[in-house]
Amino acid sequence: MKFHHAAALVLVGWYLVTPPVTKTCPPQAFPCTTIVDVNAPLNRWHVDMHFDSAGECDERATSLHSHWSGENSSTGSLEAFLAAVDGNAQCVASDDPRLAK
Repeated sequence: MKFHHAAALVLVGWYLVTPPVTKTCPPQAFPCTTIVDVNAPLNRWHVDMHFDSAGECDERATSLHSHWSGENSSTGSLEAFLAAVDGNAQCVASDDPRLAK
């Protein structure tokens, strides 16, 4: 491997990203609707944490998924909302082209 290839590999970090949230409040209507958009393009997801290795990122993502796996998303509670956001967190390499805007 050439030096510049090895240097490029070292510069890649890992992001833990979570899906974007959209809140819609129709005119004259209550309550507002909050949607966790897990189908949004990756460049709209939020970078929550940065890691030096894929392993570290995967450990954190697995921890979040395990923590929120028992929450019922139909309850409308804060816990259900966090379960929808953090429960869908994923790791992405910092040089992933899907992150480009």
